[in-house]
Amino acid sequence: MNVIQKHHDEQDIQRLFIDRDIKNWSEEIEIITEEMLFYNNLLQSKLVETKGDYTNLFNKIEDFKVANLVSKENLITYVHKLEGIKECEDLQCETYFLNDHSDFKKNIENYFSKYRKLKKNIFSQINKRIKI
Repeated sequence: MNVIQKHHDEQDIQRLFIDRDIKNWSEEIEIITEEMLFYNNLLQSKLVETKGDYTNLFNKIEDFKVANLVSKENLITYVHKLEGIKECEDLQCETYFLNDHSDFKKNIENYFSKYRKLKKNIFSQINKRIKI
């Protein structure tokens, strides 16, 4: 199904893309929350050999748990702030919100990139020590 319809103007289209970003970011944050719990439990389970020290990974996971909560709160704050775009009556106002969206997008996607690097590190550590 096409999201963009013939009756949508440029503002509608921009808002559709912003809404899609917000939905995707919210889902990603929720997935990260679940994955952090999973990794923590996995590293403490008997599936992974106890040889080796996972303290560094546990610390990084804890740091990302905090960062994820902060990201969730920032997203909620951003969504509330974004309501102001509905009140825009000129191009300068819309430009402000579009630039703000671009900045927010860059920051949250940078966070997701850092998280993917942590996941790669966790997978690498587990693969070295997994019991088969």
